Amino acid sequence: MTEQHHDDVVLPSPVETALGLLLACLHVHKMPIADAIRTASIQLVGLYPELTSLQAKLVCASAAETLDSARAAQ
Repeated sequence: MTEQHHDDVVLPSPVETALGLLLACLHVHKMPIADAIRTASIQLVGLYPELTSLQAKLVCASAAETLDSARAAQ
């Protein structure tokens, strides 16, 4: 995955960050999936200001599908 640099701080890719945010929302805060995607996308825009709100929502929705697929494969 591609790392991004912001003011000498290395951030993981937006997709990796979205996965972590979604896991926290779903498993720590016990949010429903729609709320988790909304919350994670807001946080993602804060971390990656180059993303639009729609792009962040799409990244988070894609990450949610990845989590769902991984869960189904277990």
